[in-house]
Amino acid sequence: MEEIPRELLQQPKDGLIRAITALPIFEGMVTNVDLRSRESMAILSLVDTDIRSRVLDQCQSLMPVLQGRPVFVRAIRAMPAIWEFDDEWYQRAQVHASIEQFAADDSVFLREWKPDIWQYWKSKYDVDLKKAINRNDSGTISRVNQQMHGIRVTVMLATLSAVRNGYRCPSEQNATERIEIPPPRQPSESFTFAALPPGTNTIFEYTSVSVIKQDCLLAALDMKESGLRPVVLNMASATSPGGGYRRGDGAQEENIFRRSNYFLSLDDPMNPRCPTYPIAEFGGIYTPDVTIFRDSEDSGYAFRRTPFTMDFIAVAAYRKPKLQNNCLSAEDAAKTRRKIEAIFAIALHKGHDSLLLSALGCGAFQNPPKQIA
Repeated sequence: MEEIPRELLQQPKDGLIRAITALPIFEGMVTNVDLRSRESMAILSLVDTDIRSRVLDQCQSLMPVLQGRPVFVRAIRAMPAIWEFDDEWYQRAQVHASIEQFAADDSVFLREWKPDIWQYWKSKYDVDLKKAINRNDSGTISRVNQQMHGIRVTVMLATLSAVRNGYRCPSEQNATERIEIPPPRQPSESFTFAALPPGTNTIFEYTSVSVIKQDCLLAALDMKESGLRPVVLNMASATSPGGGYRRGDGAQEENIFRRSNYFLSLDDPMNPRCPTYPIAEFGGIYTPDVTIFRDSEDSGYAFRRTPFTMDFIAVAAYRKPKLQNNCLSAEDAAKTRRKIEAIFAIALHKGHDSLLLSALGCGAFQNPPKQIA
């Protein structure tokens, strides 16, 4: 929708958006409204392509009238990809609750990614959240948490677009260089306890253990570049591929999904080779050759000029186990040890000489960090 009269744009955005969606020609058909005041336009996402075609046909014969003023409507595909995820988008982050709100041909997938803008809003919402926690303001805490989820949903939307269409990454040689992301070359492989490879009696000369504070994917890249063949532990959800990545959750598995094409191997309904869930209690899912093409959250999820591949083992910790004196019960400790043994068994079976581990289950799952370590 274009050429919205300036006087209509002076009213509160929410009121104008309600007026747009209430127009008879759009009623019940709009899934998202992106109001762009500077360009005097609103980008409407409709429920499907058939609806869009029907609306456009109607608009050719009868121009919609918005609050007494005629407005022009045309197809987004006929327009250049000049938009970006900007301040106006992030100001309404809380309405972007899930990637499932957006159809595959939604205009959102035409937007350009700007890491610095994302970082600004992430920092702002971090500050807002800390202030709300200090005030014990539950309403603001809830709202800011929704905003945080919304900006991470936005990251995943940009990742989906990049996997489908490639992405632009400015370079000294070519400011519009487009980098294509190859599909996974090999399928994931599920291991149950019964299918785990047998142990080995091989004696190695030494084992090196390092504890580092670093992004897990960048640490794994350092290991790979030093000549090792690492595999990364994905601290996974037992029942949901990618955990809450669709709705912007912030744990390690979701972070990996936002930065790679891992979702194609675990959560692609069009891929018959995706493993079935839940993950076996004392097993895991091995996924080779995942392409990592975005940097850490601290970088604003910047796109990498040089993607790299990494292998993963998805294993799920126990969720909120009962603790005794801040320790697992003897039974849960023994079962957790079996999970850890599965990680090592799969890695050894697949020929890896190193593991990148993390604090398994020590975040939202509330396992005791000292004992897990």
